[in-house]
Amino acid sequence: MAANDDLRVFKLYDDFEKINQIMKMECIKNFNLMKLLYYPEVNPLSMSMDEELADLISTEYFTKTINGKLQQEKNPECRLTLEPFDPDAVVNTVSLLHMYINQLSPEDIFMGNLFIQVDIVVHQDISKIVTGRRRDAILREVINTLNGKALNVGIQPLSILQPIRLMQFKNSYWGYTMFFNTKLATRGGVCPV
Repeated sequence: MAANDDLRVFKLYDDFEKINQIMKMECIKNFNLMKLLYYPEVNPLSMSMDEELADLISTEYFTKTINGKLQQEKNPECRLTLEPFDPDAVVNTVSLLHMYINQLSPEDIFMGNLFIQVDIVVHQDISKIVTGRRRDAILREVINTLNGKALNVGIQPLSILQPIRLMQFKNSYWGYTMFFNTKLATRGGVCPV
C-alpha cells in the first residue's frame, strides 16, 4: 500500500464529528425523547419542551473565561452526550442518553463499517412512568428517531443491530445498550447500497 493510500484510511475518520452532531441534532428535534430524558415526573410527556431547553440538556460543557483563560465547565443539566457513560460522574437521579462511535472496521482504503453505541441509562427511582418504564419509552423514541436515518455524509442509512441488551450501569442505574451500523466511504470511494 502506498503512503497516499494510508492517508485515505485516515480519511474514514474525518466524518466522525459530523456523524455525531447529525445524530445529536436528530435526537434534539424529538421533543418526546427530550422530555423523557429531562423530567423525572411520572408523566414526562405532559411537560413542556422547547428548542432552548432541548439545547440546554444536550450541551455537555459551557465555555467560560476565568482570569483571562478559556475553561470548560460541565453542564449539570446535560442528559444527551456524545461520550461513553462514566459511572463516577453521575450523582443525581437522572435519565441519560450516551451516543458514541464505538468501532470502525475498514474494508479497504475507501470504505469501512461504522458501529455507533447508544446507552440509555435511567435511575430506578424514576423508572416507572404512566405509560410503563421510562427506559422502554426512551428506547422506542431512539429507534424511531435514528433507525433508517440517512446521515447525508456519504454513508448508508443507520440500521439497528440485534440484540438490544438490558444492562445495569451502576447500582440503581439500569437501561439498554444498543448498536447502530452504517457504511462509511471516503471521497473517491463508492459506497454500494
